[in-house]
Amino acid sequence: MGFLFLIVIIPLGWMFVSASSESSGLVLSQVPAPAGSLSQTDTDLMATFRPYEGVVPVLTYKDIDPGGGSDAVTPDEFASQMKMLDDTGFNTVTLDQVRKVSTGTPVDLPANPILITFDAGTRGAWVHGDPILAAHGFRAAVFIATSVVSESENSAYLNVATLREMLKTGRWEIGGHTHAGFEQISMEGVEVPALATLIEDGGGRETYLEWEQRVRDDLATNKKVIKDEFGVNAFAMSYPFAEEGLPSTDPVLANRLPELVGEQFDLGFIETRRAVAVSGNVDRTLVPRIMRVAAGSTPAALLGAIDETIPRSPANSITNVQWTAIGNGECIAGAETLIISADGYTSCRLTTATSAAWRDVVVSGQVSGVTPTATAVIRVRESDSSGIEVSIGENRLIVVSQVNGTRTPLAEASIASSSGFLARAFLIEARGSRVRVTLDGELVADVDVGTFAGKGTVSFSAQLAEADVMTFTSVTLTTRDTNGGTGQ
Repeated sequence: MGFLFLIVIIPLGWMFVSASSESSGLVLSQVPAPAGSLSQTDTDLMATFRPYEGVVPVLTYKDIDPGGGSDAVTPDEFASQMKMLDDTGFNTVTLDQVRKVSTGTPVDLPANPILITFDAGTRGAWVHGDPILAAHGFRAAVFIATSVVSESENSAYLNVATLREMLKTGRWEIGGHTHAGFEQISMEGVEVPALATLIEDGGGRETYLEWEQRVRDDLATNKKVIKDEFGVNAFAMSYPFAEEGLPSTDPVLANRLPELVGEQFDLGFIETRRAVAVSGNVDRTLVPRIMRVAAGSTPAALLGAIDETIPRSPANSITNVQWTAIGNGECIAGAETLIISADGYTSCRLTTATSAAWRDVVVSGQVSGVTPTATAVIRVRESDSSGIEVSIGENRLIVVSQVNGTRTPLAEASIASSSGFLARAFLIEARGSRVRVTLDGELVADVDVGTFAGKGTVSFSAQLAEADVMTFTSVTLTTRDTNGGTGQ
């Protein structure tokens, strides 16, 4: 019997196709898994990776294709990345385990848990990816856009029969990726995501209420097709085109969309360059994933990206870390707090067995006490003769490099004034020749330090007037030493 299609018109002209169960096409043929390979740099970094527990980093892939590309890795690259994960001791987990972590529900997790996800349901996940996952005993989740699921064996997307076979293996689970909302439409000559845009037809642009109803219908259709065709109650989805946040420049839509997703799904995944591993503190409608892995990504680079998502405050308590005080005052360390209180200049330098070798450093936290007479200073790659200094004043941020007593201004930016009693969130990223500084969620400096390749520790300092107090809280460090190892 031929394949039967039911076509139903839903609001604003979208259509969906629901395949009958009488026919499902043919399962796509697979390509044998390549072995994958690791370089000396890869294995050196793997040897220094620190185990973790209780949180789950999430990887994002879209496709696996021999030609690679911005949205795909090659089979050899994927095989090498999975080999790295396996040899380093990572273990894949399910969407339900991640859901329980996000809600604080007790759940048994393996050592070094990680979730692997694929967006859009492209065919490479099965044709090339599944044999590689099977070789390592790994599992993954695929988020499918149901409007492109059919019986075709020639589509760029997975067909019904293949998706059913994937579920049978026990290695795969299915989530949503909208029905037709993942499609891009042309608005005033610009391609924009249908999910997060007020679209126009002959009657003009839809209202916010019409947009809400369209999104609800689309998400409901996505869930219904997954249930009808595969018997899966999808509770997780990934937003299409959600690189670096939600795919909308309209603040009304950007604020409302996660709420609409939360009405029908327990988890909604985005991508971000500043991903953090999933914990009980995560916003379940905006679960962060590591940015999409693309062609050219090495196992070492992927491992570094994973490591940066894992909260690694020094020994989980800065009380247990050795601080060297330089200047007029003292470094008063509590469980989560570092306080500098003195008249004049005081620096609190973090001292560990490996800190002198740190070069690539990401340091974040909050600082309060910045006033017209009190300036916060954070240094990375600090030694007795060199360092990179970020000064946060009441309304100005300055970045300076210092080598053998010579200070070179790198960047200066005006910043919004803030009461000294309010905490300011900072993020300083020193990677290779670049230094990026983000303050209160806004990138305020992105500079090339050129040939300056110093190495050293991290310090927190304050230039205070009498009775001023500077407080640093929620400090997290992710570091690399000059041999590619990881430090704290």
